[in-house]
Amino acid sequence: MKTVVLLQKAYGAYRGRLLETIRSEVSEMVAELDTQLTSVGTDKKNHIIVKITGEDEEFVENALAKEYGRSLQSDNLVPNKTYPGQLIDVVKFGFGVYSDIGVTDSKRMDALVPLHQLREQLNMSGPLRTISEAFVLVDYLPVEVNIKSIDLYNERVETEFDQSTLTRISNWMQDDHERLLVFGANQRQIESSLKKTNHREDIY
Repeated sequence: MKTVVLLQKAYGAYRGRLLETIRSEVSEMVAELDTQLTSVGTDKKNHIIVKITGEDEEFVENALAKEYGRSLQSDNLVPNKTYPGQLIDVVKFGFGVYSDIGVTDSKRMDALVPLHQLREQLNMSGPLRTISEAFVLVDYLPVEVNIKSIDLYNERVETEFDQSTLTRISNWMQDDHERLLVFGANQRQIESSLKKTNHREDIY
């Protein structure tokens, strides 16, 4: 049996539905293969865990990683490399924002973008809360970060926002439309809710 921890998360009110969607997609993926899906769940950080068994489990593992992203081991982190993640505990600490990039062998090894780095990259002074509110830095926001330094002994990873994330944030700031951010639901669930509440034509 192989346990696959994905970068993708399932949480919130729609957690159960999201896991059922994953279960359905994985079942369809392995239908013609010599592999069986045994369970789908989440870990303590809400990363989706898929357990599979069979001759083709390695192939399925790679397919899942390509589709949903793969978790990491801390000793596989590479300086000057870009990693996808999601912001967590944005206003909990005043010295920067953390991004969960999927490191699973340490509870504390999330990627820190220090406050001084945020100020420099976003060209704004002030406390973290002010900057976070101005640039819509919220929990679960998808970001890409570049690793600047790794200290495995102290479980510290220092990063900066990748240019792709900075460009996205800049485009948001320049857009004169209101923006609605929805987390913890997939596109099908969002479209269904908009249709039920007669707001489908208000969102594009």
